[in-house]
Amino acid sequence: MDTVDNKFFCFYPFRSVDVTADSTITPCCTFDIDADSGCGPRPKVDANNSLSDIFNDSHYMKTFRKKMLNNEEVAGCWRCYKKDQHGVRSLRTKSANQLTQTTEINLEFLEIESGRFCNLKCRSCSPWVSSGFHNEIKSSSDMQEHWGLEPDDTLLDPRNQLNKAIQHISKEQSAEIKKLKVTGGEPMLSEYFLNYVQNLSEWGFSKNIHLEVFTNSSFLPKQKFLDALKTFKTVELVMSIDAIGEKCSFLRSGTDWQTMEKVVKYWHSFSQQNKNVDLAVSTTLSIFNVLYLKELVDWLQQNIKVNFPSISYVKSPKFMSISSLSTVVRKDIAKALKDAWNVDTIKNTRVKQMITEIILFVENNPYQHTEKAKFMEKNKMFDTVRNENWKLIFPELHTLFCKHLIPHK
Repeated sequence: MDTVDNKFFCFYPFRSVDVTADSTITPCCTFDIDADSGCGPRPKVDANNSLSDIFNDSHYMKTFRKKMLNNEEVAGCWRCYKKDQHGVRSLRTKSANQLTQTTEINLEFLEIESGRFCNLKCRSCSPWVSSGFHNEIKSSSDMQEHWGLEPDDTLLDPRNQLNKAIQHISKEQSAEIKKLKVTGGEPMLSEYFLNYVQNLSEWGFSKNIHLEVFTNSSFLPKQKFLDALKTFKTVELVMSIDAIGEKCSFLRSGTDWQTMEKVVKYWHSFSQQNKNVDLAVSTTLSIFNVLYLKELVDWLQQNIKVNFPSISYVKSPKFMSISSLSTVVRKDIAKALKDAWNVDTIKNTRVKQMITEIILFVENNPYQHTEKAKFMEKNKMFDTVRNENWKLIFPELHTLFCKHLIPHK
C-alpha cells in the first residue's frame, strides 16, 4: 500500500496513536473528532483500558485499518484530503516518510496531549485546549456567551486540566516506542508528563526514543527535567512563536516578549551544549500574523539559527482563519508575501518550499470560510475584556481591512 495510488490510505492507524487531552484516542493529531468516522466511539485510556489493548485490539482502531486497506474514505480525515487536492503536503502523504512503511501493527509513534493546563490564553486558542481562559470566562459574561460556557461548567474544573492517561502508560507499553510527541496545554506544566519522561530515562528506553515536545517558552522547567532530556536519543524542542515584540505578547496573552526572548535564547544555548537536542519553531498562521511572517523569520535566523518555522494554519476560530477572507484580500496578502520574499532567489530549499506552500495556501483558500464580519466583532470583544487594541498592534493589517472590508464614509 502507498499514499499516492491509494488516496485514502495512511500509515498512521497501523503505527501510531494520539492520546488526546481527555484521555481518548484518535489515529493522529489532525483527525476531526467531530466528524462521523464510522468507527464507533473513541476509546479512553484509563486504569481498566490499557493503551496497548486499545491500539492493538479495539473496534475503533480495527475499523480504521480495514477502511484504509480497502481504500475507503474516512470522514474525519477530510483535512488531509483537502490539502492533497490543493497540492499542499498533508500528514497522510507525510506518513510514508515519517513512519515505517508497513501495515504490520506496532506502536512506534506515540503522540500525547498533556492536557489543558496552560498559563497562556492565545488568540488562536480556546478553553478546550488551554486552562488560561478560565478566569476571564468566570468573570466576563461576554466571554461566557462567546464560548458557550457557564462559570460552573465542568470544563473549568481544575481537576479536568491534566491528561491522566499518561500515568497509566507502563514500562511494557513503552518498550517499542521510537518517537514520542507531546503537545499541550503546556507540557512542562504537567506533572504526569514530567514523571513519564523521567520514567523513560530510568527504564533505559529514552536512549532509543526521539522526543518531540512543544512549549510556549514562557518559562524554564526544573533542572531534573533538563537532565532527563539529555538521556534521549534525540530531542526536538519545538517552541511556539507566532510573532516578535508586542505582537507576540498580544497573540500569546499571558506572556511578555522580553521574558520569552530570554527563554528562547536559553534553549538555543542548551541545544548548543547538548548535541542530542535540536531546536525548532512552530508558528500558527492566522489573519493577524501572516503579514508579519518575514520579521519573525528574520529574527529566528539572526538569533537562534532557525531558518524557518513549521507552519500550522488556524482552522478554529474560523474568524481568524486566512481562509475566511475574500479572494481580493487574499490576493493582496499573497502579493505582500511575494514582495517580502523573492521566491526565485531563495537558495535554501526548505525555505523556498515553505514560502511557496504558504503563498499557495493563501491564494487557493481551501476551506472557504465566510467569517469576515466576525473578525471585527469578536476581536472588539476580546480587546474590551483584555484592555487591548489590535489595530494599534497590527497597523498594516488594519490598513488592509480599511481598504477592503470597512466602508469609507
